[in-house]
Amino acid sequence: MDAKSNDLPDTWSEEMPWLGEYVLDEQGNPQPATGLLQWAEWMETAHRQIALTEFAGGRVSTIFLGLDVNFLFGPESDPLHYRPVLWETMIFLHPADADLSVGAPVFGGSLDLEQRRYTTREEALEGHREMVERARKAGNQVNGLLHPFTALSSLFHRFLFAASLLHFFAGR
Repeated sequence: MDAKSNDLPDTWSEEMPWLGEYVLDEQGNPQPATGLLQWAEWMETAHRQIALTEFAGGRVSTIFLGLDVNFLFGPESDPLHYRPVLWETMIFLHPADADLSVGAPVFGGSLDLEQRRYTTREEALEGHREMVERARKAGNQVNGLLHPFTALSSLFHRFLFAASLLHFFAGR
């Protein structure tokens, strides 16, 4: 999909306000997106996963979200000390003998789909290591169940939420 074909604005405005969209610069540092078009194009092609650990019984993934998930509750409350929440680690557990080739995600255990969010890349990488340890321990106790949301990932849900917010505020 070509983001330009959607007539997205190049800069933020009253009609299309900035809602915490970020991109990573060449050094991997988060920068506020200059406009929805830049953010959409960057999100379309960027490799946002900063860590992935797979093991028998599951995997742990850490990504740059590209959207400050705390934006609506944070900057105005303490603008001098506010730090955007831009990284997330999530645990995906499945039985070690699960047939993952069928396409339907399998999950189980109390830590499956558990997530932690962070304000810095360093915190995210440290959190990733901690979650891997927890997940490896829990992965040995997983009972396989079919995931109830086989067609949608949590990332897709977040994107829909962000798009809903953009439409809501654009219409005000």
